[in-house]
Amino acid sequence: MKDAALFRPTLPETEAMCNHSKTIFRCNHVQLSEKPVRICPVQSDYISGVGSEPCDEVRSHPLITLRQPSECGYCAEKRSALDQRLREAKALIAGVKAVLKGSYGMVVDGVVEVDVGATTEEAPAREAEEERDIVPELDPVQEFLRKKLAAKDAHLMMLGNQT
Repeated sequence: MKDAALFRPTLPETEAMCNHSKTIFRCNHVQLSEKPVRICPVQSDYISGVGSEPCDEVRSHPLITLRQPSECGYCAEKRSALDQRLREAKALIAGVKAVLKGSYGMVVDGVVEVDVGATTEEAPAREAEEERDIVPELDPVQEFLRKKLAAKDAHLMMLGNQT
C-alpha cells in the first residue's frame, strides 16, 4: 500500500503560474477552466494582500486535462444548423419529386444504368476518312521549326537553313 502512494501522480509545483483544468472536445477545440485548480504563490500573495498584482499566467497540466467525447457548444450549434438546412433541402426535393410525379407520372429516384455497348452503332468508315481529308496531318518536326521561326526572337536562334 505504501508503494502505491509513491506512484500516484501529483501536480508539479509551479513558480509563477496557476494550473487550470483543460477540456479537449471531440472537435479538437480546447476550453480552460475559469478558476484555477492550484493557485500559484503570486496569486496567493495577491489574495492575502501581500502582492501587488494578480497572476495572469494560465497553464494546464496533462494530469488535469479531460477528453470530452462530445463536441463543443459552437460546433454542436453549427452541426444542428447544418442538419436543419439538410432536412429542409430534403423536404424541398421530396416536394418537387411529388409535383413531377403528379405532372409526368414518373420520377427517377436512383441512378439508371445503361449498357452503352449494346445501343451504340459504329460510325461508317467513310465519315472517318472525310474527317482525315479535312485536317491534313502535319510533320511534327516541320511544325516545331515553323513555330520557332515565327517567334519574335527567332533571329537569335540557329535553326537549320535560314535563307
